Amino acid sequence: MKKNILGLICILMAFGAQAQDSLARYDLHEIDSFIDIYKEIHDYEQLLVYAEYGVAKAKKLYGVEDTLYAKMLFSLGYFYDYAEGDSDKAMDIYTRVGAIQKEQVPNSMAYAETLWKTAGVLYYNWDEFEEAEPLYKKSAAIFVQKQRKEDLYHIYVLSDLAYLYRSTKRFDKAESLYLKIKEGYREKYGQNHHAYAESLNDLGNLYVEMETKYEEVEKLYLEAKKIHVEAYAKKHPGYLVTLNNLAGFYTDMARLEAAEKLYLEVKFIYDKKSEHLTNEEDIDHALSLNNLAVLYMDLGRYEEAEQLFIESKNVYLKAGGRMILLIWLV
Repeated sequence: MKKNILGLICILMAFGAQAQDSLARYDLHEIDSFIDIYKEIHDYEQLLVYAEYGVAKAKKLYGVEDTLYAKMLFSLGYFYDYAEGDSDKAMDIYTRVGAIQKEQVPNSMAYAETLWKTAGVLYYNWDEFEEAEPLYKKSAAIFVQKQRKEDLYHIYVLSDLAYLYRSTKRFDKAESLYLKIKEGYREKYGQNHHAYAESLNDLGNLYVEMETKYEEVEKLYLEAKKIHVEAYAKKHPGYLVTLNNLAGFYTDMARLEAAEKLYLEVKFIYDKKSEHLTNEEDIDHALSLNNLAVLYMDLGRYEEAEQLFIESKNVYLKAGGRMILLIWLV
């Protein structure tokens, strides 16, 4: 779980590499705090150092059935899950941690998080939908019972479960959860926050996939767009996501001029900061260019489409992509 770590970040900056050389000075709770910091800043190299030390120290002090040992071990599983992408090792560790927590602290936040991460491996890595579903449900139920009123851990779990339902075509269940998620963000942040805007996008995307409620889809995307314009001056990454979603919807509805206007705005924004895009942003940029090229094909503007296909390919390869892109030449 995330903690209030601002003071600890200052400590970490002060000690720097010295902390790695003398971990013995810290007790396990301090080690756990440092691990939280390294998770937060995605420093997986240091996360591994502290997690391995924490596992060894907890095992020596308390044995392998203790909840503090389980907590240290969980962080090691987190490393293999998020840094290494080794789902087999992550699952082995999460399973061991879950067994300890189920026996010792079955209604704890720590157990809820373990269930959540275990379900994530089952679903996202192994496509084990039936096995993941009850773990998501159990995790969300514990979070609702144990979390502080201001926390939203259950919403994060429900988001994963909603996506599971969507990917398995259980649209009614997915819709029910997306509506709960939307309401959860509204209660937490109000209706002018990027998380609320993201929930609008998710619900709109679901309706598009369901091929229903088209008037509602446009309203959802336009409301999300308005939030990003008024609250974030178009600077939040979610603005580009919203524009692409709305443009794709207009394309499906044969409103090609409206779609073109949105895709061109996306292109302008990406082009303006092209030298500072992350690989992920480059890939999103390439896909948006590709979508605009397809739109121009539909409009019979073949020369413009060809140039955009080529530009899309070059941006994608810049990001390290290896996908073979088909260039339509007419």
